Order: sequence, then C-alpha cells, then structure tokens
Amino acid sequence: MSGIPPIWIMEPSPKEKRRRFSRTLAGRDIEPDLEAIKSRLRELREYSLREHGSLLEEFKSNIAGYRGIRVVSAYDAEEAVAYITEVALGTENIVVNRSSLVTNELRPGLERHGLKVIQPYYAEFDSFESKIRDYWDLPNLLRKGLTGAFSISSTGLGLGPGRGKAVKDCIAVLGVNAVSAKDCSIFFLQHFSNISKSLEQAREVVLIVGLDRLVKDREDAAFHTRCMGIFGMESMLLNLRPSEVEPGDMDSLPSFLGGAGGAVHIILLDNGRSRILGSGLEELLLCIGCRACIKQCPINRAMSEDGAVWSPKDYLSMFLLDEGRSLDTCLHCEACRVECPLAIDIPGLMWMAEADHIARHGRGWRNRVLGNPELLARAGSLAAPISNAVIGIEPSRTVVHRALGFDTSRRLPRFRHETLKRWFARRGGGNGGPGGSRRLAYYVGCFANYYEPETAQALVKVLE
Repeated sequence: MSGIPPIWIMEPSPKEKRRRFSRTLAGRDIEPDLEAIKSRLRELREYSLREHGSLLEEFKSNIAGYRGIRVVSAYDAEEAVAYITEVALGTENIVVNRSSLVTNELRPGLERHGLKVIQPYYAEFDSFESKIRDYWDLPNLLRKGLTGAFSISSTGLGLGPGRGKAVKDCIAVLGVNAVSAKDCSIFFLQHFSNISKSLEQAREVVLIVGLDRLVKDREDAAFHTRCMGIFGMESMLLNLRPSEVEPGDMDSLPSFLGGAGGAVHIILLDNGRSRILGSGLEELLLCIGCRACIKQCPINRAMSEDGAVWSPKDYLSMFLLDEGRSLDTCLHCEACRVECPLAIDIPGLMWMAEADHIARHGRGWRNRVLGNPELLARAGSLAAPISNAVIGIEPSRTVVHRALGFDTSRRLPRFRHETLKRWFARRGGGNGGPGGSRRLAYYVGCFANYYEPETAQALVKVLE
C-alpha cells in the first residue's frame, strides 16, 4: 500500500435539498427500530473497549503500510501539542473542527504556544438567533420516529504529498470520529463543509485519534459515525451559539507560498484514557460523542464557556484530566442518563469520581464548610449581627460569596442571635412544666401538618 488510508465524510443532505431531506426523514412506513440501533451500538462499543489492546496493535500494524502518512503516539495533551507545534513551524494558523477532543483537550495548549486557533464551523452560520425555523428543529424528534438521513458524501479528498491543489497557510488539526483497525479507514461527521475544506485546503493535516475511537472494521466505524448523527442532530440544532474561539473561515486565510503541501499526520492520543480503561469509570469510554445528553440538561447553557465544547460527559472528562476543577454545578437530575443512547450513568460516574478524589486528596475547605451547615449556622448565629453585616455589604459580601463559590446575585439568609431553640426554652418550652408540654403539643401539631410523622418527631426533638 501507499499514500494515505481512506477518509470518509458523512453528512446530512445539503441545504439546497431540504425539501427532499424532509421526505427522507424516517416516516411511519420506514420508522427505524431505535432500540435495535442502540443495542447494536452498545455491543460495538463494549467490544471496542474489551478488545482495545488488540485493536490498537492491529491498527498500528496496518497503518504502517501507508507510506504517505506519519503516525505518532502521545501519552498526554502536552506531547500532542508539542508535535503539532513542530508541524506548524512557519505558520500561526491552526484550523480545528468542533471536536471536544481538540477543542477541550488540545486548544488551551496550542494557544499557550502562541498559535491562533480558528474554527471554520462557526463561520458557516448566517445567524445565531434562537428561533425554530423548520419542523424538524422541534424537540423530541426521535420520539416522533424522525431521524436524519446521513450518508457518505466524499472520500479521499485528494490528500497526500503532491496533491497539486492551491492550499492555505494553515495546519488543520481535526478530531476523528471513528477509525477502523482492520483497514485504517477514517470517518468524520460534518454538518456543513468545514471539515472537507480543512482537509482539502490546509498546508498539512494532523488527525487526532482518541484511543477510544478505534473500532473493529469499516462497517463498525460507519455505523458508529452514523449514530453520532442520528442521536446528536437535535442537540446540534437546538444548541447553536456563537463561539469565543476565532471563527474565521478558510477563504480568509493567506495562500501557502511554499509549495503544494499535503503532509498528513496521525496522533494516537491517550491523555488519561488508558487509565480510565479497566477502572470503575470505564463506562465513560462507551460514549460516542453525540452529545444527546445536553438536550434536557438544566445547566447546559451556563456551562458552555471559554470556547469549550460542553456536555455532561465532557464536564466529567475534564474533571478527570484536571482535578482542580469541580463537579458541584451538576444537579444530578439524571436527564443525561435518560437521553444517552447508551444509557451511560454519568451522574453515578460523577459521584464515583468525586468520592475517589476525596479519598486521595481529602475534602477542600469549601466542601468542609458547606458540608456542615449546622456548624456554619451556629457560627453565624453566635456572631450576629456582625455576621449579617459581613454578608450584607460590599466588598465583604463578594469575598464571602467567592470563597464559598456562591453566585454574587444570591442572598444568604440572615442570622439571629436568638435561635428558635433558645426562644422556645426561654418561654418555658421543653419537658419542664405544663406550659412546656402545651407548647410541645402545639408544635407537634404544626409540624405534623407539613411533614411526615417521623420528620415531625425529629424536629420536635430539636426543640426539647
């Protein structure tokens, strides 16, 4: 073999064929069996993880037959960034796709090295108005039996040395969606034309293959990629927003004057994946990256920041890579698990990851304080009214809010030096005397109206 392995681009029907696309949405006569698709996808992903070692060796053996491509392994993101920096000598422009692997894991390092990260994906939108324009943009498409029609639109793309095409002065760094270990076929899912243009016009191309993206053969890789489209289309349509990353397009970049270019590189990126494999968190690696989990996530909009690609799965993944992060924003509402086509228990994995972190590093100061609200309330009560002044005026209020991780718009409850327990005791409460018995009976009746009997009894004991 020579040249480079097959590269397949899978995408929905183009814009000018929207009317036909609406007819190709699965209707009542050809309604897809989503449960069968999910079952097959689960088997595919479990096999890929179970046979990860042999698939990796098979891929390395087979890719060696392609002489037009250079393959390197990167233990972590820093090694990958260092290699990309060497490839990019002579240009500062790095064109990326909207892959969490590239955007979240590699982009910060690329920017620290002074490289300009550009996402052509965002340049292809006419606007970011939050409006639903077509009926297939409506929520719960899959529950209505509506799935997008995804097919392979292009292959090969004329890559490789001496391709003889005008190229731009940039390096394309693209996260791959799936790779076949058997014949090294590489699959991308694109919704517009940003990946195709990047592959065709970049001076050199660096393909980032996460170790969890290796599958058995071309058929499995195609099915894996198609499932990303089927289960992720609605999330893509309903969560479009501008990016803080430079959105420039390929046409705006200067031409490369040094020749035809065409070098292709593959980075096999570990970056903590082998550590997760075989651990209690291995289920996380079943994820195909469709981001269906964000559809009903109540904190979705609040968590997409700094140009990062966000989903509950990405939220947990970045915590595992950078233990300085926090998982406290998650509400553990289980919506992500329900929406996931693989039913990955992301909330459960978050609890597990947090427990493991605490076992190894202990609880932080903030968690110790907020984890003992009785102590916090007692201290505030003893210091009242001084404590109320501290949390009620600037700049002390801002300091307290930041120290405890609260939103500055949130108002903390005011403390009272005389607690309910002291107030009750001062008025003859408790078990001493008939007055106390009558008051106790009164409070039992009040609590019983609003709480279960066991809870009411527990509250009354506090007053005794």
